[in-house]
Amino acid sequence: SDNPLMLKLLRIFKPALLFAQSRKWHDAFKNAGLNVFMLPNGVDIVKFSARDDQSATHALRQQLGIQEGCKILLHIGPINRNRNHELLMRIQSETPWQVLVIGSTTAPFVQDLAERLKQAGVSIHATYFPDISQVYALADAYIFPVMDETGSIEFPLTVLEAMACDRPVVTYPFKGLPDFLPASESLQYFHSFEELSALLPFLDVLDRATGRLEAELDVTGSLAEPFAVGTLTVEDALLDGPDFPVPVEKLTGTLVARAGEVRTE
Repeated sequence: SDNPLMLKLLRIFKPALLFAQSRKWHDAFKNAGLNVFMLPNGVDIVKFSARDDQSATHALRQQLGIQEGCKILLHIGPINRNRNHELLMRIQSETPWQVLVIGSTTAPFVQDLAERLKQAGVSIHATYFPDISQVYALADAYIFPVMDETGSIEFPLTVLEAMACDRPVVTYPFKGLPDFLPASESLQYFHSFEELSALLPFLDVLDRATGRLEAELDVTGSLAEPFAVGTLTVEDALLDGPDFPVPVEKLTGTLVARAGEVRTE
């Protein structure tokens, strides 16, 4: 394990039961002869829940200075060097998404990194929000870009918070996340910017369809030319288009998503 001192102390004091928040630590504790059980984090689903107050969402968008019509990709967490903010800057510059970063008001704040984010066009705010669920409601999707193992706890809470607020999530498979949360249409894992850029257009499809949606999506191709292929079925839905909302009883088709585009048939 990467913390031999902790394992040594645990062997000495030998607690009756340990809880692990990743398979890695579960196996390390078990190999050390300790009694261990896998236990994920949880969030308050009363505090973190879906919001449907359009006037509050509009007011928050104005407060944060984000233009109407922008697709918002949200990240919440400390503004420091181990959170992979470079990926967020690349998303801002190379995709149609507006990246919104809400920084921690208690954790260390790296000022020059914050300035780089602003210069890249990222909307960045180190502000306390009494109703953080309203911030999640403003976003079209949530991203957890952290790859450095020192960048977060074993099972990041903001991923759960976003899911509790009914936001689709794209995330690096960080530590314990894939051990507890399988990939689905509302939670997608990426390993590189190329994979992520192929997934982002699909999030736009999810946001534009109301009703019951089933989808299967695979990212394939090469790093130079990634694309996502799959099938989707929408039932009892209202599909939003440039000029029309169309009621649909059932629509089944195929989807191909390359970086920056979506094509359905």
